[in-house]
Amino acid sequence: MQFNRERDGSLTPLPAPCVDTGMGLERVSSILLDKMSNYDIDVFAALFKAIQAVVPGLREYAGKVGEDMEDAAKWTEDERVDMAFRVVADHIRTLTFAITDGAQPSAEGRGYVLRRILRRAAPEGFFHQLVDAVVEQFGDAFPELRKDPERVKAILREEEATFSRTLKNGIRQLGKYCEKLPAGGTLSGEEAFKMYDTYGFPVDLTLLMCEEKGLTVDEAGYEAEMERAKKRSQEGGSFSRGGSVVLEAEQTVALAERMGVPRTDDAPKWVWDSAAGAGQPHASTLRAAIDPSKVFHESVTAETGLVGLIVESTPFYAEAGGQVCDLGTLTTAAGAAFLVEDVQRFGAFVTHIGRVTAGELKPGDAVQLCVDYGRRAPIAQNHTTTHMLNYALRAALEQDCDQRGSLCDAEKLRFDFAYPKPLTAEQLAAVQAQVNSQIGADLEVHTSTVALEQAMAINGLRAVFGQQCRTAHGADPALGSILRRPGVGQMVAAPDQGEWRGYSVEFCGGTHIARSSEPQRFVLLSEEGLGGGNRRIVGLTGERAAAANATSAELMARIDKAGSLEGKAIEPETAEIARLLETAVVPAADRKAMTASIGALKKRAIEAGKGNLKAAAEAAKAEAVRLAEAAQGARYLALLLETEADAKVVEAAATAAGAALVGVPLLVLGAGKTACALATAPDGSPVDAKEWVNAALGACGGKGGGKPNRAQGAARDPTNVAQALEAAKAFAEAKLG
Repeated sequence: MQFNRERDGSLTPLPAPCVDTGMGLERVSSILLDKMSNYDIDVFAALFKAIQAVVPGLREYAGKVGEDMEDAAKWTEDERVDMAFRVVADHIRTLTFAITDGAQPSAEGRGYVLRRILRRAAPEGFFHQLVDAVVEQFGDAFPELRKDPERVKAILREEEATFSRTLKNGIRQLGKYCEKLPAGGTLSGEEAFKMYDTYGFPVDLTLLMCEEKGLTVDEAGYEAEMERAKKRSQEGGSFSRGGSVVLEAEQTVALAERMGVPRTDDAPKWVWDSAAGAGQPHASTLRAAIDPSKVFHESVTAETGLVGLIVESTPFYAEAGGQVCDLGTLTTAAGAAFLVEDVQRFGAFVTHIGRVTAGELKPGDAVQLCVDYGRRAPIAQNHTTTHMLNYALRAALEQDCDQRGSLCDAEKLRFDFAYPKPLTAEQLAAVQAQVNSQIGADLEVHTSTVALEQAMAINGLRAVFGQQCRTAHGADPALGSILRRPGVGQMVAAPDQGEWRGYSVEFCGGTHIARSSEPQRFVLLSEEGLGGGNRRIVGLTGERAAAANATSAELMARIDKAGSLEGKAIEPETAEIARLLETAVVPAADRKAMTASIGALKKRAIEAGKGNLKAAAEAAKAEAVRLAEAAQGARYLALLLETEADAKVVEAAATAAGAALVGVPLLVLGAGKTACALATAPDGSPVDAKEWVNAALGACGGKGGGKPNRAQGAARDPTNVAQALEAAKAFAEAKLG
């Protein structure tokens, strides 16, 4: 293959011409075994038996194939069943291999391809039961399949469960749409797309379900909605209002072959003083300028707007591997200036994206490139710390925790890794302590550019999924290790030594610090699940880590002080500490410990409240009895407790007073956070208890309810409770004459 045919019919040369014979393992095997179909060979026989075993009532695979492969409507039931056999067998192989290699179902990129494969082939949710059959069939030839099949099954099981929920919601919504259509009607393209976009419902299932209901789908309308959505996404994701600068294969081929631009030498990015956050300007030559419309320019000015510049060599780091790009400036001796806002690598070319701020730039100009090394320094500190974190995780969890992604910028580091459950407080503390131990040891960070074959031979080398392909444009991978004594050279010279497994040795093309002490300190800020057996850690270094530790120390001191409080004082202080902790930036292990301490304080507050309530009730009862005994012979008794009281305390006091003063109307008022009242009246009394309570609490803006012989109520504001007592007395006096 030499060309890519464009939509207009023109041919664009491929960056790497190749020959594809199509003679894969299955096709060669079918020829050698004299089989008419790839699916009749022994590679698939075991998978078909496994599928039959997990699907109740399924017959054996019979190799039936429809005569018209383009029209499934003409297939017999047996032909449909055997097609399903083949689809499932193919897809479970793909999923098992891909997930083992480090990919996983997700909403974008290769992950989305896997999700679509899984969802289109196994809505019944049995794929995870077929992983063992794939491992058994291919594990000898591909031993990495035996590494962790349980993780593969866990990811598939979770994805199947998620899709099951999606199906239920989607079926319910599609049913609502279909109910509105007449017999033989058509589901609009807009609604079909909404099923896909909003409810995650595959369009092929929408088509199938509508067909079963005797309905059709406006497929052209669906495709039009899909195109509009893609366009909106592209516009929303543009680098700026002028669009983004992206080089496709056509532009990289034009640079290399038609314009003779050499691949960008970005080795100068490693030449800098990480401890000082400084570096020298780098001299180079501008070779090309291209705008978002993929038009190359002979010259660019401020009026050109957003543009990408390609130079012969650069100290700028292009965004990759989770590390954000460098920013800075590009200038000429003639006074031209260019602000670098983004740096991306397209094929062999590092592209500096930004805007001309002064003068004019033309290909062939001698330029000075100045990186903002002060900004790069904390980024590099966070980047190197992710390597230390990866190593610490393996040590603390006592198993490999394959990296699933990362993000390193000037503020924080983020590290995603494969692990099936949350880390305990002890594990979080151990990981943080291990990283800080490496920082405190002031280890030298060794980096070296090594041939791929030599690097892959080092015992203990770790690589993120896909990093084995870093030589696509002829560049050898950068290799980094954080060590006490040996460097990369010694590892390359003796790659088989078991000792190397005790060090952090990884592929990495990013910019690193020179010594492990430069981050000063590390704080593991949070740890959470991402789904699919993966977890995420967010951490801080340097001054931000110090600030987090200081905040934690302040809160811990306040918790300790709260522990010495007694009675009612515990509850408000505990609530305030909990409120502060909710938004505080503190180490995850400290947060867990403080949350537990706050829980203990809350328990104490509850116990103290129970004790206070009991003591208040006893005091209120004694006070009520004393006042009732003093009122012997009175026609009624209305009293206000001096003791702070809630509804339960008021009730206890009323019961005690009623026992001491029998046969007369009684009203007890209490004040605490609210005002409370309880009234009783003997049968036949002219005093109605419900009216009495309402007359009293009206002075506080409250009211009550009940019956003529017993009622109670409350008011939110106890400020006027004294006036409530006077109102109660006036009501009783009026009723009793």
